[in-house]
Amino acid sequence: MLRELFKLWKEADEHRLFDEVVTDFERILAQGRKVTTLALRTLLEERDPEPVRAEIYRTDHEINNLEQSIRRRIVTHLTINPRSNVTSCLILMRLAKDGERIGDYGKNIYQLYCRGGRVPRHHLYPELVTLFALMEASFDPTIKAYKESQADMARDAIQRLYKACKHCDELVFGLLGETEVECAVTYALVFRFMKRILGHLKNINTSVVMPLDKLDFFDDVLRFQFYEDSTCGPEAGTSSEKS
Repeated sequence: MLRELFKLWKEADEHRLFDEVVTDFERILAQGRKVTTLALRTLLEERDPEPVRAEIYRTDHEINNLEQSIRRRIVTHLTINPRSNVTSCLILMRLAKDGERIGDYGKNIYQLYCRGGRVPRHHLYPELVTLFALMEASFDPTIKAYKESQADMARDAIQRLYKACKHCDELVFGLLGETEVECAVTYALVFRFMKRILGHLKNINTSVVMPLDKLDFFDDVLRFQFYEDSTCGPEAGTSSEKS
């Protein structure tokens, strides 16, 4: 879908705006990866949080500025060119918000650690390490699929990220019987934050293959092509912004 929409922009001599927005969006994702990586490495390795505090908050501020810049450019463009392709503009604004939220959840993980949240070598520790590795490995394919409108690459990423989000839910539910309350609370929060990060990466990939009105509902459309939920059946929607 993105390829066709952006082709219309190029034909309408709007390539400069498109190139500027894409460049800023790539920077948002790169900075989001920096925040989440710093936060999770600090948490997992029990590092002193102070040395990275300024960098995390400075990077988060830069992400916010980039997202606002994208929004401002698009609104200005639509004001001056009211007959422009509104659908593609809405998609770009929505994707910028997805990217911005990735950095927010990375910052939330860092703030949890600063407030005393720890993840001791619990039996779920390896699960957290595995999810972190999957998250790190998902950024480059997501950027490539988005930038080049690689539908097959996006579908592969969606499957991996969807499965990881479901696994985060299973891990949280598995903590219900945990007797060490402080440990359980920290793990549950980190898994939920990780699910949101993975979910926003998934949303970005859905923009390559789905129409605007279904960007957050890829799960509802194609869930049973990928995984069978034998426990609870279909859910009422699992976008990254839902609980």
